[in-house]
Amino acid sequence: MGTPHSHSRPTANVDSTSAEEGSGPSTAKVAVYLSRPSTVPVTTYLTVLGATTGALGPVMSQVTFHPGSTCVTVPFPITGDTLPGAAPSTAFKTAVSVSTNAVLGANDFATITVRENDGTTPPILPVGPQGDRPGTGRWRRTVGVWQQA
Repeated sequence: MGTPHSHSRPTANVDSTSAEEGSGPSTAKVAVYLSRPSTVPVTTYLTVLGATTGALGPVMSQVTFHPGSTCVTVPFPITGDTLPGAAPSTAFKTAVSVSTNAVLGANDFATITVRENDGTTPPILPVGPQGDRPGTGRWRRTVGVWQQA
């Protein structure tokens, strides 16, 4: 059977980052890192939970660390536009998973924040009680906003 040996492995992590939306397709980068260098190659996968219609597309990339290296920057696509957004920024989750020769670290999830650079749309008017509507006598309009009377 042999003598049991304990093998310490580095942890795989991803760093939070932010990027500008831009006016068209572009690329930004996120850092995937190990807690310490490894003497053997390490692989892990980076997943960006984007949206096909959002500012950030979905990504899944294999990341390879050569022996002795501790950080790899991974590109991800940004689908910028020239239209105002609903919010000043949008946060997307990213994660590392399925590691070989490493274990997942305390920072295996992170956030990519994409800042809207074209301004934001006006706020949405408040909604009244169910079945109630402006013009029924219980609402009045002041300075462009409907309020209950």
